[in-house]
Amino acid sequence: PLDIIDTRRGGLAIYGAIIGAVVVAYIFAKKRKIGVLKLFDFGSPYLILAQGIGRWGNFINQEAYGTTTSLPWGMTGSDIGPDPVHPTFLYESLWDFAVFFFLIWYRKKKKVEGEVFFLYMILYGIGRFWIEGLRSDSLMLGNIRISQFLAALFVILMSILLVIRRKKQLEAYETDEIGTSNY
Repeated sequence: PLDIIDTRRGGLAIYGAIIGAVVVAYIFAKKRKIGVLKLFDFGSPYLILAQGIGRWGNFINQEAYGTTTSLPWGMTGSDIGPDPVHPTFLYESLWDFAVFFFLIWYRKKKKVEGEVFFLYMILYGIGRFWIEGLRSDSLMLGNIRISQFLAALFVILMSILLVIRRKKQLEAYETDEIGTSNY
């Protein structure tokens, strides 16, 4: 049982952190009487920024790298070996920074509460799905990479939720009574 909380030996994954952050933020928003989706929209860009910065820990630890590559930016290291590998930490870090800047820009244009959060989950999932396909240390369940499966699941579910929220907003807008006039 003590192995469960022994984070020095690995076992940490971003999905658990995201789920934990969502649960804690939800409880916080409810206690403080803040709109949950409004809080999620506010925090999502900063969460992806933190993820982009945090990926550099993988570089320092020489972990979470990809398969061998002949690309000029392939990396090697004492723990990696002499053959260059994909620097997947770098790919994900750059993707996360791009998503951060997009979300900061987009949140001024959002149509409904929750839209920035849903886009964060969708865009992160797309990037993670691609990058996970390059990694050599994926957790597997048979022939399925767990992180790729979860990324695809997040993309699908959050896309559905985004469409539903947008559709409800459009329906509410169309049914709003603008006013009456005798003319």
